[in-house]
Amino acid sequence: MNDNGESDKTTPSVSEGISPRIAEQYRDVIKLNDYLTTGRRPQFWEEPFTKRVMEAIKGKELEMKTGAELLGVSYGTLYGRYRDAYGCLKHPYR
Repeated sequence: MNDNGESDKTTPSVSEGISPRIAEQYRDVIKLNDYLTTGRRPQFWEEPFTKRVMEAIKGKELEMKTGAELLGVSYGTLYGRYRDAYGCLKHPYR
């Protein structure tokens, strides 16, 4: 913030919901829209970086919201994929 109470955007910032530590840890992750320039949507969900984000959510290292932001998808899209793979967050498949 500057003296006028306005946001100071002179320094590059990480997406608002992602801490610099998380951004560094997952710097290899490609957002869906960027991926679609060279790949197809079904392939995106099979990529190692996508699976790593999903495993981090399963292990409670990442929140679903943060994972969605990292991957460039909506919370609902990621949750649907997560549920198909691992079951519900509160009641996972055994």
